[in-house]
Amino acid sequence: MIKERSMFQVLPEFDNMELLNATYITHSFTVHYHQEYCIGVMLSGAQETDYRHSKQVMPEGTICVLNPGITHTGRSYTQKGWTYRMLYPGIKLLKSIAAQISEKPMTIPFFPELVIKDQELFIKILNLHMLLENPASSSLEKESALVSTLSQLLIRYAEEKPEEKNYQNHSFHIHRVIEYLNDHFDQEISLGLLAQIAGLSPFYFLRLFKKATGLTPHIYLTHRKIESAKSFLKKGYPISEVAYLTGFTDQSHLTNRFKSISGITPGQFQQNLIQ
Repeated sequence: MIKERSMFQVLPEFDNMELLNATYITHSFTVHYHQEYCIGVMLSGAQETDYRHSKQVMPEGTICVLNPGITHTGRSYTQKGWTYRMLYPGIKLLKSIAAQISEKPMTIPFFPELVIKDQELFIKILNLHMLLENPASSSLEKESALVSTLSQLLIRYAEEKPEEKNYQNHSFHIHRVIEYLNDHFDQEISLGLLAQIAGLSPFYFLRLFKKATGLTPHIYLTHRKIESAKSFLKKGYPISEVAYLTGFTDQSHLTNRFKSISGITPGQFQQNLIQ
């Protein structure tokens, strides 16, 4: 039998952005509003709300976007309740990403549609939410996913869509970033720092880095860590020490990443060398 549950997190690194992962059946939200955006994915069931002078239903498989400062309610549309994942980014964050895209100051973004059907973006928001709630995720991975996902939401569904610029060639700037990643792969690296080295906004840096390498900065960095880990393993270093030397949070984190790329665990890799 499905039971009501809720898991709540606050992310200090993103200006105390909140995350909610919940199932509600009989619970009903009274009239309220948020100072932040409410952006989420409906995983099962359906929620009904009074929003902008009308009753609206957010069914399974859809994205919901509520604007700051607008009163609304929330209740189950059926007796089965609903399950969703929500994130609550602040106005400052959305304005910042919109300004990165257009490269000029933007007004507070407004989303005219409460319910959005977009399977690609649905998956991106779901993956972002799971990434943000995972303590093993790196800062670079979380920042990159956040900028990439929210920029896509803005470009597709904001009332005033930020206009994208066309950058032809920034290979020299991207090369400088690659050199930095190669030299500092064992350290905690932020998206902001890499964008600064490239002389680009985080949005355009992510776009041009992937265009140049075929990878996101986080995936490139992970590959660089695994290459280094293999070198240490070949020299007979203990796996726990290799994890520390290559900047992974712990041995389990190294093992998971190593297997996702190599198809085997660090232990199997090292054992084969001995044989």
